[in-house]
Amino acid sequence: MLRSFWRIGRRDARRWALAAVSVALVTAFFQNCTQATSVTQSSLSQQATALNFAYVARFDQVAYMSCEGLGSTPFDTHLYWTFKAGAYRTGGLGLSANFLNVTRGQSPATQATKLSLSPVNSDTGLQLALRSANNLQTVFAADATVLRANSDYADFFPSIGYPVVSSALLSQAPNLVRVNPSSSFRANFFEANLSFNRDPAMAQNVRSYAMGSSGSTGAYLLALTYNGDAASGSGNDAVAAKSPGDGDSINRVPPNPALISRSVYGRGLRLNFAQPSTAGLPPGFPNSVLANVSERDLGTGGVPTDSPNASWSCPASFQLAIVRPEDSGFGGASGCVPAADPMFPSTDLQAIRYSLRSEDWYVDMAHHCVIPKPKSTGGSTCYASNLMPQYSLSGVCGGTSPSPCMAFVSICYRQY
Repeated sequence: MLRSFWRIGRRDARRWALAAVSVALVTAFFQNCTQATSVTQSSLSQQATALNFAYVARFDQVAYMSCEGLGSTPFDTHLYWTFKAGAYRTGGLGLSANFLNVTRGQSPATQATKLSLSPVNSDTGLQLALRSANNLQTVFAADATVLRANSDYADFFPSIGYPVVSSALLSQAPNLVRVNPSSSFRANFFEANLSFNRDPAMAQNVRSYAMGSSGSTGAYLLALTYNGDAASGSGNDAVAAKSPGDGDSINRVPPNPALISRSVYGRGLRLNFAQPSTAGLPPGFPNSVLANVSERDLGTGGVPTDSPNASWSCPASFQLAIVRPEDSGFGGASGCVPAADPMFPSTDLQAIRYSLRSEDWYVDMAHHCVIPKPKSTGGSTCYASNLMPQYSLSGVCGGTSPSPCMAFVSICYRQY
């Protein structure tokens, strides 16, 4: 807890500098907006300190890839991953109704300054990780001795509380922002990946932990949380999720360890897995596709109050077998055909393309399969030792069989 307490205090010296930049840039951005009554710097600081957590964020699509043969050598994590979560329709990042109500009538420049000065809102990063429902500060890691960035957890989108992001959020409020206003192509989306695909045991472990069937540990949630100045953290400090129990160094409110472990700002997805819906699978085929998803407010543990009726759909048509390039094409062992997308893609294909980019994957909707593009693989393969999986539904796979079971990509999306 001392690290978290110190990290909050460490940012205080930078807040007025950030505030000055925020005022200048955001005022220019909103130069045609009506200006509200001015307030003094001291009153701004007092009002900012009193603010509640001001951000809301949510995903609207999650994908799971059951590859389990990548090993420990480096691979293209844009191509192969275990979980990919993103916002492509109505999800994204925005400002809470509480913040917009409290600051109603104030200029965008004043609102942005308050975000920069607020202890709980400035220098805030977004993070994706698998977190224990029993202790939300506990993160699932592939290696028990070390936490790896962009594998066990992923920081994404720019830090919040800075002028560029504040400008985008304020201009779109109350809607959510899904495009990073200051990044290049690959980082342009509100999305993040996690990778737990080095061997079959690890892949099974992840599914067991997510479903709470790993003993007494309880379920692990795919969690979208907020952390303080993510770029400066390391080890456990790098995955410390912001919580209502963090305390306040300015008002000398001490941290509350019990609250920190059970309540954090953010949302969690409870994931369940099942066998693919393909008929006649070989005996013992693993539960390797997403079967259903439910959403939780990580602050309360209940259904998010801003969208209590939201549900998730995991259609069978979004369960896609992964085929090796050498097994594809007419006459290939799999029957999967690598072809360019049609000029007018279906609604389903458009949704699938959010998770599987056209520069990386062929998608054969007719045969419900996907093929990595050879130029993208970089020598990596979904299957251990690049063994040909068992494509025959009457064959035996996995376990003591020399043929691995087919891997799948499965995708679920949020309905409104």
